[in-house]
Amino acid sequence: MKRFRGLILGAAVAAALAGPAAAQAVGSVVQGVTVVDGPIYVTTYAEVVPSAVPAALAALKAYRDASRKEPGAAAIDIYQEEGQTYRFVVNERWQNRGAVAAHENAAAYKTLAGALKPIQLGPLDARIHQAHSVTPPKAPAPG
Repeated sequence: MKRFRGLILGAAVAAALAGPAAAQAVGSVVQGVTVVDGPIYVTTYAEVVPSAVPAALAALKAYRDASRKEPGAAAIDIYQEEGQTYRFVVNERWQNRGAVAAHENAAAYKTLAGALKPIQLGPLDARIHQAHSVTPPKAPAPG
């Protein structure tokens, strides 16, 4: 039993020392999920004051256009909820984790966050996924 406790303690110490570097390794397992360095999907939800919809839409379109020019951007689309037009979803597809990390520090994201801050009803809610859909993506509709 002492040997088993020592083994568990040693594994815990090794995991703690490995830290974030182990989480980024291709094919590693973090909390039961295999980390893959392939396409990364980011879905961001935004909700603004209803009277500020035109300003929010302009900021989101500027963000989309600037982000599409960044290295690693595969697709970035904006959706507006029907019936509650002050609610938006931004779906993004990036080539890999490195592209997402670089994007988080880029001017486009910081500008969007600054533009929405005074008119948002709550903070931006960004969710990152390794696999988001099993169907091939479609070309976005114009506009």
